[in-house]
Amino acid sequence: IIFSHDFERANNDAVTNNWLELEKDSNDVALYQQQLRLRDNRTEEPSAAAIQAVSLETYVDIQLSFDWRATSSTEPSDTLFVGWQLQDDSFSSLWNTALGGSSFESLSLDITHEDIPTNYTALAIWIEVGSANETVYIDNFLLSGELATELPDGENETTEPSAQVPEPSSLALLLAS
Repeated sequence: IIFSHDFERANNDAVTNNWLELEKDSNDVALYQQQLRLRDNRTEEPSAAAIQAVSLETYVDIQLSFDWRATSSTEPSDTLFVGWQLQDDSFSSLWNTALGGSSFESLSLDITHEDIPTNYTALAIWIEVGSANETVYIDNFLLSGELATELPDGENETTEPSAQVPEPSSLALLLAS
């Protein structure tokens, strides 16, 4: 697991857990009913965004998954995006979908290094909506991958976490004598 968040906290205007919030009002990106809420619209795009600075250079087999739903007030012209915040503070989309509806859907994306812009600073989830109170909820956010090591010939090899060998206890050492 590179990063995960299940948003299991009481309603709060601050998402925390190192999420940066881009919003018109202080509660447009918030925790609401134990989910991440993105709502409202700003004159600039994106309308609302949750941004997580995470480094992916040392990972392979990267996968992003989360559950999402839009409120019935959203329209097919409103859009949910997943992608990157770039060094110039613009956004680059990796995936997007039209909104309109109210049932939860699950997203699972495989991310390759070719999908990641060289000038990215953070992973972002954002909406572009046409009016206030058009809302998307996100839950069960999981970003995972395998650590990669560079081999002498330039190929990557995934590494498994090494099992820790417990130290023998002093009582066991005394009994063994």
